[in-house]
Amino acid sequence: MKKTLLLLLLAVVIIFVVAHYFKPDKKQPLKIGISSCPGTAHVFIAQQKGFFEKNGVEVELVLERNVTESSRMYRYGQVDGVFTLVPDVVIFNSEGIGTKIVYVVCSSNTTDAIVGRPEFDSLADLRGKKVGFEGVNTSSHVFVLKALEQAGVNESDIYFESVYVSDVLSALEQGRISAGHIWGVSISRALKSGYKMLCTAADVPGVTTHVLVFDSKTVENRPRDIRAIVKSILDARDYMYKNMDEAIVIVSKALALDEEELLEGIGGVSHLDLKDNFEAMSKSEQMTSIYRHGAIAADFFWQKGQISRVPDFDGIVEPKFVKDLAASARGGKR
Repeated sequence: MKKTLLLLLLAVVIIFVVAHYFKPDKKQPLKIGISSCPGTAHVFIAQQKGFFEKNGVEVELVLERNVTESSRMYRYGQVDGVFTLVPDVVIFNSEGIGTKIVYVVCSSNTTDAIVGRPEFDSLADLRGKKVGFEGVNTSSHVFVLKALEQAGVNESDIYFESVYVSDVLSALEQGRISAGHIWGVSISRALKSGYKMLCTAADVPGVTTHVLVFDSKTVENRPRDIRAIVKSILDARDYMYKNMDEAIVIVSKALALDEEELLEGIGGVSHLDLKDNFEAMSKSEQMTSIYRHGAIAADFFWQKGQISRVPDFDGIVEPKFVKDLAASARGGKR
């Protein structure tokens, strides 16, 4: 009898150990770095309205105050993906951080700008002055230098200082800089404070395009989840435009921003829908193509000696998720 009980107890222990060590691992939520930017406003709607859950994926949005900080988290592996800009993607890959663009979020029209002190009427007036941008070799750096170049101003004619966008207004007020790159709701605050807009993203196309990227291993190992994330954000984008009043309330609470300023910021951005994404993910020389935007950024860094080789964007852009969703939409499955 004792022998039988011991055998039964042993069997229970073995079953428990096997069940504990060989049960399927629960997928961890995909962590995505995001900043306080009108271009990614609809992502918070995807979270608050349950689109991620509806499409069968668990996502944790990790909010930082600016793109530089959220990109830093991605660089150090603290998040699986990040909403960032195309020039930053070029740098990631040049540093050996295999990164894939899976979705084109938006392109900025008037939500990125260079604002200056009231006495300046144009970028040409900034010769010999100090201009702020957010971080060396960032999209902010590229934007400022490309804007000056188009205005006929040489880099050597300007002094520069790295200034967070959130600190540009105080830097102007303190006299530390004469002008600076600023975006989102900070632009309207700057203009209300009497500063002057000297250029916008519309003057420098192909530089301020926001994209969603993931590290290459995540894209390879969790393709269904990536597809679900892209679909959820596209669904949220459509929901935002159909329910703008509700959307503004949701996002303003998520970002602790003024509703009126947020609405103005969203109005200065073109949020790409599924059709736009399909076009952006198609290889061409058109300015609508993310390949073209990538080429502009890569050429900039190459000319500045910041990268040792121009990357092959065929290995950076991953269009399969957008193309699969487009095919499903054509078949009436979406």
